[in-house]
Amino acid sequence: GKKQTFEGGMRVPCIMRWPGRIPAHSTCHQLTATLDLLPTVAKLAGAVLPDRRIDGLDISPLLFGREGATSPHPCFYYYWQRELRAVRQGQWKLQFPHVDRETPDPQHPGNGGRRGNTMGVAHPLALYNLEDNPDESVDVAPVYPQIVAALSGLADVARKDLGDTLQNKSGENVRPCAVVKPAAK
Repeated sequence: GKKQTFEGGMRVPCIMRWPGRIPAHSTCHQLTATLDLLPTVAKLAGAVLPDRRIDGLDISPLLFGREGATSPHPCFYYYWQRELRAVRQGQWKLQFPHVDRETPDPQHPGNGGRRGNTMGVAHPLALYNLEDNPDESVDVAPVYPQIVAALSGLADVARKDLGDTLQNKSGENVRPCAVVKPAAK
């Protein structure tokens, strides 16, 4: 499973084809997420979304290559379970201190389809410029303290909303994973 919030595990391509609607041979470099598919497909189908909070946003302007279209997300929060591990805005990504508890151990790999040993790897606070350094190998936090502060402020908004077990914060709008309450009749 993708238990890490680094770009190597999170950044994946999306390929879509819809002749006559999605421009052929086009490329979009805007950041979106799988959670955007529900509101986008619902809008395209003319469906009305339920009267409850939906995490995704409509990305149809990006799909259709509209001039000047940008991601509808002001920022992205990277959670693993209930741990807020990173926040991204534009080219900047701030990783918060955390421990990846099940990192594959290169000294004891799996064999014959069986999983190998895992180990814990601690990650410190680090700021990355994903435009210059998409592999997140150069921490630039000491050079850009104002960006660290701004992204930390965005993280506080997420913690108030969804909580963060790394900081023992419960969040005002936490709801059970994969559970949808029936709509009121």
